[in-house]
Amino acid sequence: MLTVTCSSSNASLVSSGSFDIANTGGDIYTTTLSAGNVETLTMAIMPALSQTGTATISVTVIDANNASSVTTFLLTVNDIPSISSLSDQATNEDTPTTPQAFTLTVISINDYPTITIPTGLTTNEESAITLTSGNAISITDVDAASNSVQVTITAFGGTVTLNTTSNLIINSGANGSALINFDGTISAINTATDGLSFSPTTNFSGTASITVNVNDQGNTGTDGAKSTTDTLTLTVVSINDGPVISVPTSQSTDEDTSVTFSTGNGNAISITDVDAGSDSIQTTITVSNGTVTLSQSSGLTIHT
Repeated sequence: MLTVTCSSSNASLVSSGSFDIANTGGDIYTTTLSAGNVETLTMAIMPALSQTGTATISVTVIDANNASSVTTFLLTVNDIPSISSLSDQATNEDTPTTPQAFTLTVISINDYPTITIPTGLTTNEESAITLTSGNAISITDVDAASNSVQVTITAFGGTVTLNTTSNLIINSGANGSALINFDGTISAINTATDGLSFSPTTNFSGTASITVNVNDQGNTGTDGAKSTTDTLTLTVVSINDGPVISVPTSQSTDEDTSVTFSTGNGNAISITDVDAGSDSIQTTITVSNGTVTLSQSSGLTIHT
């Protein structure tokens, strides 16, 4: 059994109710195919009324073993042109009509900016990843021209560092932090994001994310400022961290007199391991010219 679902990155433009897969009237379609067979499906999308802009459409196919495949495409909903009204005309029988001039006006409507983000990114714990070339974050705006747009980049599970801040105006946050908000032209912004690096938070592993919001500030056309948001995810792979041993400075004692290492004496020996959790670790203590005695052995396994 295969299940096909559709989703949109811009619910205000294309909601779940906008889809019609294979004339089912919904965004979910289930079918059964035997090996080697192919089924061709149709999908209709009805955008929200009086809305324009872009939406990334994702089509996901999941089989009975929960294995899945996803493909995406960009849907652009354009503005409609307008035509001025024409007055009623009259002419006599068998007489040619009089040419009537009219004005056709196409009103410029501000278009939404578009964000391109990479997918399938993976890095190791505490290892930075650089997003460049085919993996770079980039933006476009068909009517922004050389005007300044505003970008906000927010990171979860780490920090982001732009390749450069030249020709940008930093409004809030900071480069090399989890949040930065800045203004710049499309060209300057793409130069800054081509080579952007993400550094996972120390000891963080799991799913991290970078969210990008672009506001064109309404520089061109009517209908006010337009804003687009998209989020990329990164898998941060857990790497075993080494244990850390804390020992006091050099100690001294008289002949035939023992030394006690303790927190109370300010000379305790301690061990930490950020990812050991409740798992057992093995410790070996060796001494020369003497012996060592643990304060207690409860919960320990002594190896000989």
